[in-house]
Amino acid sequence: MKRKQLIWLTGIFVCLVIINYVGRKKLPHAYAEILSYNQFYYQDETTRITRIYSTQDDSLTFEFGGSDIKDTNLFELFLDSTLFAKETSRYLTIMPAMGRKSYTLQINSRKPYRINIDFTPIKIYRNAGNSSELQFEVTSQDLLISNLRLHKRDIWNTAPYSIGKIQDKTQAKQYLYDSMKIASTDNTVSKVVKIASYLLKATQNRIGIPSDYLTGLNPIQQLEEIRAGHSKLWCGNYADIFAFFSSEAGIVGRYVGCGDQSGGVGSGAHAFNEVFIPEKNCWAYVDLTSGNVLVKINDQFLNTLEVYSLMKFRTEIPKDIQAFHFDGDSMQLRSFNEVCDLNRYYFHPGAKFVYTYPDFLIRSVPGNIFERALKFFYTKPYYAVYSDNIPATNFQLYFRLVCNYLLGASAVALILLIGKKIIFRFRQ
Repeated sequence: MKRKQLIWLTGIFVCLVIINYVGRKKLPHAYAEILSYNQFYYQDETTRITRIYSTQDDSLTFEFGGSDIKDTNLFELFLDSTLFAKETSRYLTIMPAMGRKSYTLQINSRKPYRINIDFTPIKIYRNAGNSSELQFEVTSQDLLISNLRLHKRDIWNTAPYSIGKIQDKTQAKQYLYDSMKIASTDNTVSKVVKIASYLLKATQNRIGIPSDYLTGLNPIQQLEEIRAGHSKLWCGNYADIFAFFSSEAGIVGRYVGCGDQSGGVGSGAHAFNEVFIPEKNCWAYVDLTSGNVLVKINDQFLNTLEVYSLMKFRTEIPKDIQAFHFDGDSMQLRSFNEVCDLNRYYFHPGAKFVYTYPDFLIRSVPGNIFERALKFFYTKPYYAVYSDNIPATNFQLYFRLVCNYLLGASAVALILLIGKKIIFRFRQ
């Protein structure tokens, strides 16, 4: 009986090894979660409407999420500058005015949000022959309306990964304050421009294939090797060095890549950064390889996917869209249309964008067998992906995780069974 069990279990184990190999090596998104635009550019901290429902008495109840929402909140709703409703509670319940109306909502006396409510009392709605229960529409240009799972901002932050790369911060501080001239009073935009400007000037005319040893060095050592002329650098080195210094300057940032290779076709691989600008409450695109830092329209900075939309839908970009561009020996504000050739090359229709989780980067190079096992059973995605060409499903990720755990369980069962067999024979 045990012999049959051993044969069956061995067969199951071999099948799981093959399936696991396919899941890990052949499925292009087995390590990724596929997220929507809102999940990349809104955070769990964002104030938002998570649910709206009506009751039989023609009232509407709004449920909210975000770090500013408490168990008890002060809601003030204005219609035509007149206070329409005021409530202190967990949720906001109102009897909206009939028809399409524009309101202004304040929560806990913070910034105002414009909300449009098109409401029809249920009696009138059904008398008109409508059978649906939905007799209202709510829209807002200021306030996100979504019940999607959103990440906390810190989940993207490269700082924990960067901190682990170098223990002595003395040299990093010297670079920030002496060479880059970072001041404690600088806002985020000023810090980004100063750091990028210094790095681009220090590495000018050095773009090319880096030396084999370069990626094994910490960011400061990489910078010094490049400055000394011992190695060239490419986009990944730029992203790594910028991420380190910006995180040391207190800027929340993340690694972003684009490009793909599947079916024997490569679509161009590129790496760059995004930084979070708290003064504008937005993520902003930073690409040192192209020399473009902080693309903006008026005073609003554009994120990666907004820049991608410009490349995808326009042959010529409007003149009012500008970028801080390194030109010669300093940063100059230029028309983005004049300096976006590299962006056009990589941001083609159908490009895939990869946002790496620093939590995985810390564990990506296991130091021993125990850490390798932890990596094998790591339950979180390694990175998140956005693409117009990928179905919005995480099946491949879950398939790989299930296969990993089934393989681990079958391996343990097989070892136990073999162990029992050996012990049984030894006792005989």
